[in-house]
Parts: sequence; C-alpha cells; structure tokens
Amino acid sequence: MCANSLQPIAFMSYVQLDDKHEGGRLSEFRERLSGEVRIQTGEEFPIFQDRSDVEWGQKWKERAEGSIDAATFLIPIVTPALFKSKQCRAELERFLERERKLGREDLILTVHYVPCPELLDEDKRQGDKLAMTLADRQWADWRQLRFEPFGSSEARREVARMAQQIVEALNRPKAAQTSSMSAQPSARTDVRQDLVDGDLDDLLQRAAALARDTSVEPPTRTVDAMHRGDYSTITAAIAAADPGDRVVVRSGFYREELVISKPLEIVGESGPDETVIQSDGTALFFSANIGRVSGLRLEAKGDRTAVSISDGRLDLENCDVIGGEGPCIVIGGSCEPRIRACQIHGGGTFGILIVGQSRATIEDNEIFDNIGDQILATENAVPIIRGNNMHGGGDGGVFCMGHVNCLIEDNDIVEMAGAGISVFPDGRATARRNRITQSECGIRVVGGTGSAEQNDLRGNLQGSWDIREPESRQFKRDANLED
Repeated sequence: MCANSLQPIAFMSYVQLDDKHEGGRLSEFRERLSGEVRIQTGEEFPIFQDRSDVEWGQKWKERAEGSIDAATFLIPIVTPALFKSKQCRAELERFLERERKLGREDLILTVHYVPCPELLDEDKRQGDKLAMTLADRQWADWRQLRFEPFGSSEARREVARMAQQIVEALNRPKAAQTSSMSAQPSARTDVRQDLVDGDLDDLLQRAAALARDTSVEPPTRTVDAMHRGDYSTITAAIAAADPGDRVVVRSGFYREELVISKPLEIVGESGPDETVIQSDGTALFFSANIGRVSGLRLEAKGDRTAVSISDGRLDLENCDVIGGEGPCIVIGGSCEPRIRACQIHGGGTFGILIVGQSRATIEDNEIFDNIGDQILATENAVPIIRGNNMHGGGDGGVFCMGHVNCLIEDNDIVEMAGAGISVFPDGRATARRNRITQSECGIRVVGGTGSAEQNDLRGNLQGSWDIREPESRQFKRDANLED
C-alpha cells in the first residue's frame, strides 16, 4: 500500500464542544472513516482524536516534527468554532508547512461540517490566510449529510469516497526529502526516458514544491508563432520544459493538440481573444498531477472534445473553450480540476461532462449555447457548481444522475429548453440561491434526492417544479421563490 516504514495514521482536528453538541457524531465519523480505510486496504488505519491522550502527543510530535514521511494525514472538521480555536489553527498551520516541505497537497482532508463565513464569504475569507488556503482546496461537504444517519447510502458513499482519497494518496510515490527538493530540476527533457529511469516521480515532487514557493520565480519558456521566442509551437515548449516551468504563449494562431502530462503552467500572454489553439482532435489533454492553463482560446473541430481532463488537479482559468461535435470539456477519473472564469460554449452535446469519481469545482464561468445540457454530472462525481451564468441551452442547465452528489449554488440559469436543474434516479443535489427563469421549468426531480432552498424559480414556462411522485417525496424544499 505505501512504501513508508511508518504505519499510516491520521489526526482529526476538531472542537470538542462541537462533538458534544452533535451527541458524539464526530467521534462516530472518525470510527467509520478509520474502518472504511481498513476495509479498502486490509490494514489498520488509526485516526487520533483526543488531544489529551498521551499517545496523541507522542505520535503528533513524531510525525509533525521528527519525520517528513508522507503517510500522515490531518482531518480538520470545519465549523465556525474551528477558526476561533488557537489550537486547531496551530495544527493546521503546522501541517500546511509539513505539506509544503513534502511537496504534497493531498494530506489534509477537509470536512466542511457546518457552514462557515470564513469559507463562504469572500470578504471574510480575504482577511484570513488559513481560510483562503482551505477554501482553495477541495473539501468533503457534510453540511447536509450531518443530518443524515451514518447508515444512509449517501453518508456511506461519502465516507467511502474519503477513504478512497486516503488510499490513493498512500499509493502515490513517497515524497522526496527536503534536501533533494531544493536541488535544481533535471535538465533532461525526454519524459519517456524519465519514466524508464524512474526519475519522473522525483521531478514531480520537486516541481510541485517549487510551484508552491512564491519566493522563487519558475523558469519561463516563451512561444511565438512568428519565431521570435524560444519556440514556435506550444508542443515543442511542453516537450522541452521541466516540471514546474511556465510556458508563456504570445498572441497568434496555433494549430496543434496540447498534451500535458507533467506539472506546468501555460499562460496566454494576450488573453483568449488573441491566443488561439485549434485542433482537429482534442485541443488540450491534461493528465498531470497538478497544473495551470490560463488565457487561451481552446477550440475543437470534428467530433472531439475541446478539453479532456483525466487525472490530477488542473486550474483552467480565463479561457474560451469552444466544443466541436462533442462536449466542450470532459472531466473523468478521480481528478480534482477547478474551472474558473471561462467561457464554455458551442458544444455539440454538453458544455461540461463530469464522470467517474471526479471532484470538480466549476465556478464563475459563462456556459452557453451548448446543444445538450450545459453541465451533466453522472457516475460517482462530486462536483461543486457555483456562481456560473448559464443561458441559451439546447436542453437543461445542470443534470445530475447516477450516484452523484452535486452542490449547485448561486448560479444564474436562464433560457433553457429543458429544466434549470434536473435530479434523476440515484442522483443527489443540494441547490441553494440559484436564479432559474425563462426555462421549461425550474427544478425537475425524478427519483432523485437532496434539497433546494432560497432559489428564485419564478418565470418558467411550465412552473417552478416538476416533482414526479412517489419517487421524489424526500426531496426537501425550503424558502424558495415560486410562481
């Protein structure tokens, strides 16, 4: 399971009064997560909970101070009280520093248990560096699940997903030692040879550490279609770049398919209106463990998707994504991308298709004029869909089906040929503060579960709701504006 000599363990950071108020539910959560990891690995996985326990102190000191092994996790149970606890904040800050030294970003498993202004309110978040760090990461959303029994299928699935995250982190290569991280990246550019030699993992770790050290400016490679930079094609720059490098693309038209399989930053210098990547296949295929792409127009022709994300965490920002005959963006596997401030349109099927066990964050985008649903989430995906403007859809706005758990909040969904939000069998959705209007109907539920609160559902052709009984009786509705 893990190459580490030390037994994998975790520490749960929480406020004891919160556990007392919940009747020991946080303690039960710890037991269930510990047991689920054991079931998935066949090995014990202790989660320490009580700071007053002598063994807690011994293990914490051993792991947080005396070792930089990667087999230790921190599980903060986020409530408003946690941000006011000096002890909890100190634990988080120390562990974040430990992650930085390891070149990792997957050893803190945040559980958002009670809504926190520090995470949800941008003004308050800006004043708290710790809150900004946690808000910038994926979290397990238990704000509604805290009211569900642990025996429910929704709670059990979420515990299993968290355990799977731990298992995947344990199976990732052992982090490089601090001394090796400070060394210069390898000068070799042949990624296939790196794989043969077994050196790529070390390069990835050092590159990730370099990317998180804001005092170090990453090496920059310039692409210019007029041959006035380091390279005339983006593909050549990617092939030559070391993990952690920045590739700056000057304005121009680039007819190529970008394949990113190592940590890189690709930035369009003049923005998406002037930096165009067009491909007969997939314009951007991403499978690295971390990366950032910004300021590009990514356009697919034919029957392919414009952007395909199959692994890792890609930050796709300020891009114009134009689909061909397929979806504009496909997100699959167990990746955790963040799609922000993009235009996503012209898809021959969906705007964004989210499948597998992915935990995508889709926020502050304009998603429009796609022939099918603007966002379709299915299989075991856990997307966060927040603050988007969706309009002119050939079918619906957000469609949730299969064993998904969708958080849909603060979106404008306008002029859909289908429902603004649809929740179909086995799907779960939490819809808050969305405005859905001028569509076929507001929210359609066909055998799905979840809740809708404080949404504005007025002005739809067939009314605010299409709730199909008896399958959907448990879908909760509260304080919505309706016709």
